[in-house]
Amino acid sequence: MRSWKESKNCIFIKAPEPFNFKVNVDYFLRDPNECMYEIEENTITRVIEINHLRTLIQISEAGSDYLAVECLAGTKPESFEDKETIVNYICEWFDFDTDLLPFYEMGRRDLLLQPVIERFYGLRIMGLNDLFEALCWGILGQQINLKFAYTLKRQFVEKFGEHLDYNGKNYWIFPLYEKISKLTAEDMADIKMTKRKREYIIGVAKLMANGDLSKENLLHVDDLKQAKKN
Repeated sequence: MRSWKESKNCIFIKAPEPFNFKVNVDYFLRDPNECMYEIEENTITRVIEINHLRTLIQISEAGSDYLAVECLAGTKPESFEDKETIVNYICEWFDFDTDLLPFYEMGRRDLLLQPVIERFYGLRIMGLNDLFEALCWGILGQQINLKFAYTLKRQFVEKFGEHLDYNGKNYWIFPLYEKISKLTAEDMADIKMTKRKREYIIGVAKLMANGDLSKENLLHVDDLKQAKKN
C-alpha cells in the first residue's frame, strides 16, 4: 500500500527503506542534455500527464522519510483519484515498490560489492513510466554513446513533442505514439538518426496505436520470452 498525505499545494509520499534522494538525483544528472525534466538545487521539475490533464510537478526531499510533490502553475488536480495517479506515477518512476533490503544485505557481505553499496546506498532502479518513451529510448541508444543518444532524444522531443511554459522555460511532454504512428521516415529525416531507427520508432508507434502493443498487456505476461515475442 502506497502511503501519502497532502497539505495545501503539496503531496507527501512516504519513501521506502533504503532510499537516498540525493543519490538518485545524481543519477538523473548523468547527462545535461536530458530534456524531460530539469534539476536545480536537488529539486526535479517536470510535466506529467494525468488522465489527459498535464500537471507540472516539482519534487524535493521532505526530511528523510518523504518526497514533497508540489503542483505548479495551478495544475494541481482536484479529485482524489487524480492525486493518487500522481502518487502512483512517482512511486513507479522512483521504483518505490521494489524491496531492495535483501540485495543490500547480501552486498554488504561481498568484498567487491561492499564499497559500491556504501557509495550508492539508497539508489533505486529508476525507470521510464511511459512504454513508448522507454521503447524509443532503447531504439535511440543502440550502438551509439550515451551523450549522442541524449542529443537524438532532445531533437526528437523538441520536433514532435509538446511543452508547457512556466517562468520562461519549456517543460516537454514526450511525443505521443498516436502522432508518430502517422509519420513517415522522411518526416524525421532532419533528426540525426539512421533511417532504420526512424522506421523502428514509427513501427512501434503503429503497434501501440493499433492496440497490438501496450504496457498493460506486457505486465500480465509472466514468461520473458513471450513478452519479447509480443
